[in-house]
Amino acid sequence: IANLALFLASDLSGYITGTLLSVIPLLLTVVGAVLVMMRTDALLGLAVAAAIPLFYLLLKIVGRKLRPLASQLQEEHAAAVGMAEENLGMLPAIKAFTREGRESERYRQQIQRIVRLGIRQHRIEAALEPAVRLISALAVLVLLWLASESINGGNMTPGELVSFFLYAAVLMRPVASLASVYGQTQQARGALERLKSVLTEQPEQILHPGRSLPAVRGEIAFDGIRFAYPGRPPALQDLNLHIQAGETIALTGENGAGKSTLVHLLMRLHEPDTGTICI
Repeated sequence: IANLALFLASDLSGYITGTLLSVIPLLLTVVGAVLVMMRTDALLGLAVAAAIPLFYLLLKIVGRKLRPLASQLQEEHAAAVGMAEENLGMLPAIKAFTREGRESERYRQQIQRIVRLGIRQHRIEAALEPAVRLISALAVLVLLWLASESINGGNMTPGELVSFFLYAAVLMRPVASLASVYGQTQQARGALERLKSVLTEQPEQILHPGRSLPAVRGEIAFDGIRFAYPGRPPALQDLNLHIQAGETIALTGENGAGKSTLVHLLMRLHEPDTGTICI
């Protein structure tokens, strides 16, 4: 959990110190260009200012999939890291049971899922800025038609028209750049949600120390034990097991059958969902 939190915090730190700081000069450029355009022609300047919310609406429509996609990508990254750590920790067992090929294939499929999600995310981000530039170019054509009407009516000189469109060209670049910022913001929001879920993870219950026992010569009883790891089907279901004092038993079964879980429950490393364990 600590490693995942550091990984997500690093992503958010890069967004805050890089992307977020670049928003300030972009917004100043937008505001300055709109004000100068309104001084040149108030009506056309207001039309440009009114068109900016349309760009935001476009970003919302095109980029609405970015936020859940970013969250899913963070979850898949976490799953890949967990899988790698698990396989490295269980390497002797993996080699003993000749599961190298199966585990390699499982990890390869996980990485492929990350790659596919990353490609989808980058495609959406790559489509944002060109889409905004296209809309901006269409808006310039509309403004050019309106400006020609102003010149014919004597409300604007050709020099003012050139000045107006120079500032319109200046405005296009920061508006298009804000599209890229929007995509990165959605990605950061996904990382922030994942970080929040990690930091709000409920800690394990702090158990009070047990009693000090003398040499125990009694049976061990598992009665009606049910246990499931979070997000997984039950590892143990309605388990009843009685081990007599001095008896030696062997637990056998496939990987994932619950052998280690049974011992962990006895050591109280895990708590059963239902049932009792008595010594």
